This record gives sequence, structure tokens and C-alpha cells, in this order.
Amino acid sequence: MRMDMKTRLLILASLILLFSGCMKDDRLNFMVDDSFGLTSRQAVVEASIHTGSCSVGIAKNGIGSTAASVDIISGAADDKSALEAYNKANGTFFKALPAYLYEFSDYKLEYSEKEVVKEVSISWDAKLVAQMMESGDDYVIPLCISSGKLSVNKDHSFLIVHLNRSTLAVEQARQIRSIEGKAVEADDSGKVPELKETITLDLSLDHPIKNVGITLPVAVDNGLVAAFNEKEEDEWVTAPDGLVSIVKESVSIPEGSSSATFQVVLDKGKLPFKDGKLQVFPNYVVPVAVNADAIKATMSGEEFDLKGLGLGNLATYICVSYAMNGISVVVREWGRYSKGTAWYSDLDGFSSGADRTIAMDDNYVYIAHSSGTAGLYALNRSNGSFAKKLDVSPTEGGKCTHPVSCVRMIRNESGADILLFSSLKVEGDEHVYVYAYVNGTDATPVRILDFLHDNKGGADDWRRYGDRFTVEGTWQNGKLWFLTWHDGTYGKMLGFQIVNGTVVNPEDPEDYYIPSDKAGIKDVVRYPGWDNFLVTRNGRGNIYSVGAPGVNGWIGLDDQKEIPALSLAYGFNFFDFHGENYIAFMQLDGENAVRGKLVIMDNKAESPAQFPDQLDWFAENRTPGDGEDLAEGLRYFPIQDPEDFEAKSSITASHSVGDCTVRYIGGSTYIAVLMQGCGLSLFQLQ
Repeated sequence: MRMDMKTRLLILASLILLFSGCMKDDRLNFMVDDSFGLTSRQAVVEASIHTGSCSVGIAKNGIGSTAASVDIISGAADDKSALEAYNKANGTFFKALPAYLYEFSDYKLEYSEKEVVKEVSISWDAKLVAQMMESGDDYVIPLCISSGKLSVNKDHSFLIVHLNRSTLAVEQARQIRSIEGKAVEADDSGKVPELKETITLDLSLDHPIKNVGITLPVAVDNGLVAAFNEKEEDEWVTAPDGLVSIVKESVSIPEGSSSATFQVVLDKGKLPFKDGKLQVFPNYVVPVAVNADAIKATMSGEEFDLKGLGLGNLATYICVSYAMNGISVVVREWGRYSKGTAWYSDLDGFSSGADRTIAMDDNYVYIAHSSGTAGLYALNRSNGSFAKKLDVSPTEGGKCTHPVSCVRMIRNESGADILLFSSLKVEGDEHVYVYAYVNGTDATPVRILDFLHDNKGGADDWRRYGDRFTVEGTWQNGKLWFLTWHDGTYGKMLGFQIVNGTVVNPEDPEDYYIPSDKAGIKDVVRYPGWDNFLVTRNGRGNIYSVGAPGVNGWIGLDDQKEIPALSLAYGFNFFDFHGENYIAFMQLDGENAVRGKLVIMDNKAESPAQFPDQLDWFAENRTPGDGEDLAEGLRYFPIQDPEDFEAKSSITASHSVGDCTVRYIGGSTYIAVLMQGCGLSLFQLQ
């Protein structure tokens, strides 16, 4: 008998149901068994002590077929031994916070079969923890989890809550203004210059506080003048009313942020004038302070009781003085010193001996990482703290010994000055590259020079090109001067012309040879206003004039003046300050010593013959004071900590170098000076 299609389908469906009931369900065999683990993927989580609490997540992962509980343990032997193991493996010195100073919202969490994640809260008294942290110990809360019923993921069973105490500080301890008459008086046409200057100050927290914002009053506080004078050699007096005014009477760091700015206005029109001419006035100081006693805090928009906040510098002293001719005072703004640890120990990846050259713009001091590993670091010019690492990705380490060797700044007449750096050529087939941050230091640099010129002499004659170079002129019309450090019978020097940011005829630079007598050429600079070069080396310095073609057709330099006192000197800067001319440079303290100094000397010579013969920087068997004059027209300052003058670099002087750079910023003159392995300081001239 024929079955219709409907009957056939009914029979097929019945058979499928019958057989499916006989099959075993193995789907759960492919699921992971339930287990516990902390949700953080990191072994260390950060927490601000000022919020008074933080939360930790614990997950029950897996098939979801078992109800179980998990225990939270802190202060027991297990987490103490785990903390000791972490410290040993990671080189940290974390110390467990005493258990009586904190508590958990739960010490046991119950999970149903299907519950996955729960949180436990850790709370503490911020004020008591802050008092504990004043010892300087690095406190943490370690915790472990365990379960009697389920396994615990061993990679996620232990967690360290690292407690951060935030410190509030105004970054600028002082702002110095030295006022000269021509800067505030009408010119010959009767035009009066702008007399009001807005000064921006920075308030910061070294650690942001999650979801917390703060507001503080800002005011001129003349009650601080007496305490200021106790630490000063010169007498400073309370300024006339209105010399400095506050733009806004409070400053606020937004919730979750770590910094804010506030502004004051310096009104030079409040200084004493007579018949339009600036009169001599005493040293004025105006303390501008934030009032931490009146701090107001919010968390997520609601009023918050902020406890345990650390307080750093809370006042900026606006120092206004009458400018005499030339330099009257040199102030060390900040210094980084090698004392116990290297001055660069907080710069990630910076290696010993790599601190050889520096440059400066309005915001940063730049340090080249002169080693086989390319690197270029920026420190905040205002306080010397680390700011950023620059992109050096276009460098080619395989074609040069040091991909980043020397850093320099070249003046740009049509915009921001441009940072340059060179590579180091040691062998004959290596290149000398020069890169320029034409789009700013946050962008990728552009290569402007690729020099491989080993067809004019043997490879050894080109030794260490690019180790240092000097800049002359501007980005629109300038020169880059390179020299060898070869300890041979003569040295070589090349000059590359730059026109509107382009190196002209890079394969045919100006070329000179310099008598060497194996003394080792160290630095070279063209003497401004003269057709001469100042060259330094081990044992002496020399001023040379351009001579006739000599070795291999290169132009010779004729010795015009030998200056023994300029041995081991680097980074020459010729500049003027309030109508007087000066030379600033750094110098090692003798060939076998390992100390260094910034030297500032009057530049009154009108010809090489008039350059001083003897410059006695250091007297025998005595410790000079910071900035003490040993002879008329000479000033010097230790690069190492001035309170520990015997501090020494770990690198011997025969291999040590240094650098110096001068920059005009906002009407003020700054000098940054470096000695390899020893320290870095920033000075301001008054």
C-alpha cells in the first residue's frame, strides 16, 4: 500500500525522537570545572590612600555547576611570604601595611552555582595611613584567596594593593625678573613697551586621586617675606601694592586630574619712574601662595573630606630686581646630582656614560642617549623632572655606532626653534646622519643629512665624526660644524651649509685640517666676529685662523693663540647680557680628576692676542664656594652637588665629557650644564 508524503514525515519524526532519547548528553564534558581567581590581570594595582577605600574583584569561572565560598586572607604567613618572593623577583621594597590599619568588607564570599564575579572592599583611615607613610617606607596591602571546595588559579591567587600618597605642590619656587630701563621706557619714537607680563604657575599632584578634585585659594602673602630673607644672602623687601596681582583668586585641579595652572600679572608700571625713566629700586619679592588650610575637595561632584594629603612647596616668590650692567647674580634653579645613584637613574633605559650632550628650548632640556641604543630624553626646564622620550625611530643603528650621539638646537627665524641630532661614525663605512624635528619634538624627526665620505683619506682619519657637532647661524642660513676626535697627526673638520632647512651640497662640505700632536681634539666653535675657530683638547685650547690648502688639498688652520687653561673644555657659548659680552662653557677639573664646573668669563678680547693667557679656575688644596670669583671677570659653579664638592663621577676624566647651552627665555637668560656621570644643572642669570 502506498503511503502519502504526510504519513512518511510523521513516521520519520517519530524515529528521530526515539533514537535521540537513547543518546547520552556529553555537552558538559567540554566545559572547564569551576575555580576561583582574582579578576585583576596585574600582580600590583594602584590605590590612592586619600579615597579611603578600594575594591578587588574575585571571579568564579568555569561551568557554573557548583556553589562554593572563597576566603580572603591578609596579614597571614601566606601573603607575607608571597610578598617577600615578589620583592625578590622584581627588585622592589614593598612593605606590608600593619593589618590593624585596614579592614575588608567581607572575609568570606558565598557564590551560588551561577554567580560569577563579586567584589570585596578594603577600607582604611587615610590620615593614619599617611602618618605611617611619613617614614618613607613603600607600603602595600597584600592579599591571598583560598577555597576549601574549589581550586584557585595559582596565577591569580595573590594581589598587591600599592598605596599612593599624593603630594600637592606649586612647581615654581621662584620667578626672577631683572628689569632694565630700556625694557620699560619709551623708545625714541615715544612708543612705550608693554608693561604688564602674565606669569603662569603650575599646581600639581604627584599622583592623581581617582574621582577627586580640589580647590584652593591663591593670594599674595607678604607675611612670608621674612622667612624668605632668612635663606637669602641679599635683602629682599616687600613690593609696592599692585606690582603683582592675582588673575583668579582660586585654583582648581579637576576630579581625577593631577595638575592645573593659575596666573599672576607683573605690572612693571608700578616700579618707580621719574620723567619717564626707570629709577634704581631695591630688590622686591612678592610671595604668591596657595592656602592648603582652606582646601575644598569633591568626589564625583559631592563634598569630600580629603585626609592625609602631602604638602610640598606652596609658594612662588616673584623676585624683581633692578638690572645693573652685566651679570650681578647667578642662581642655580635646580640640579640633578650623582650621589649614591646616578643623576639619570629615573630615566628609563638610560645607561652609564651615555650622558654627553644637551640642548634646550623654552620648555625642555634635552639629553641625547649617546650609546648603541638610540634614545633622546626631555626634562622639564622648570624643575628638571622627566617629561618625555622623543621618537627616534628613523635612526639606523646598523650604519653608525651611536644612532643618537649629539643633540643641538638651531634658531628658526620663522617659527619654533628646531631640535637636531647626529649619529656617530667610527669606522670608515659608517654614516653620519643628522635628523631634524621639523614638525616639533612630539613628531617623528626627518633626516636632513646622510654623509659617507671615506674617499678623502683612510677610515681612521674619519674616526668619531658626529660624536659632537656645533651649530652656527639659523635654520634659514646656518652651518653645522663636525670634527674628528682622532688622536693622530692632524684632525679634520667639516662645515655643512643649511639654507631654508636644506643642507646645500652635502657631498661637498667645507673641509679643514687641524694640527693635533696626538692631544685628541675635543670641541670646536667659530669665534663670533672673527674669522677664527676656537678648538679645545687634552692639555690646552687653541685659536686658529684659516690658512692655505695643505693635507690632501684640505684647508689648513694656522695657530694664532695657545691657551693651556682651556684643556678639557666643552660646549662654548658666546652671549651678551645687559650690555656685556660673556663666554660660558663647562670644563673638567684637570685631566685625572673627575669633577666639573660651569665657567662664565668676560669676553672682552678684540683679537686672539688679547684672549687671557691664564684662567686659574681652581686654587690648590681648597674647596671653592658656589660661584666664588677666583680672578676678576671669572665665575664658576660646580656641576656636582655644591654642598658636596668632592662628589665625583664614576667615569675617569680621560673619557669624561660634558656640555653647556645658553638660551634666552621670556626676557631671562638660562644656562644648562652637564658633566658625564656627574650631574646636570640649570642656572639663571640676574
